Amino acid sequence: RGRNRSRPAPAGRSSGRGAARTSPHHGTLSPARACRYRLGMAAGREVGEGIDRLQWAVRGLGLAGDERVLEIGPGHGVAITHVCEILTSGSIVAVDRSAKMVAAAKSRNSDFVDAGKVTIIEGTVSDLDPAVHSFDRVLASRVRHFISDPELVLGPLAPLMAPGGELHVVFDSPPGMGLEETGASIARPLDAHGFRLERIEIERTPEFAAGRVVATCSPG
Repeated sequence: RGRNRSRPAPAGRSSGRGAARTSPHHGTLSPARACRYRLGMAAGREVGEGIDRLQWAVRGLGLAGDERVLEIGPGHGVAITHVCEILTSGSIVAVDRSAKMVAAAKSRNSDFVDAGKVTIIEGTVSDLDPAVHSFDRVLASRVRHFISDPELVLGPLAPLMAPGGELHVVFDSPPGMGLEETGASIARPLDAHGFRLERIEIERTPEFAAGRVVATCSPG
């Protein structure tokens, strides 16, 4: 109870009669992917009960403890703390363009920094070297560039993704856009930058309303 995850449909099954379906952001979907899309859109009506937005964001990463995690725009470092509390042999790198936010995130997570579990860098995704870094999970929460200038982040991010790695873009609604419309906007440019949309989740609880776009890197 209290958990409601999106799950891929079993192979060969769909909730329709075998006809391909469409999404507003990804064109024609196979029956199996259409099922995953609908499950994602409906996911999490109970998962957020008693937790805040960043706890929900981190829980959705599905961390086992040994992952290499990247957070884009960590702000004060609250999500970093949640991630580090899960990681065992894994590690997290966080990048933020604001020196003030980098200092705040380091201060909040000083024990994890000293232990070598987290590295917090002033800069952007473009400053990370793919020859050095490879990430199993990437978290970006309220990073406006995924809506306004997706090429600034998606282009340099693709080479940093490990095989099977997942990008999680967590968002709320900018003025004049609903959660569903915002999710569609974030998902639309993924293909052009080497990513494959896996699902969109919409979460509404008494504590918060947010969405999540989950994508993987396309082979080749």
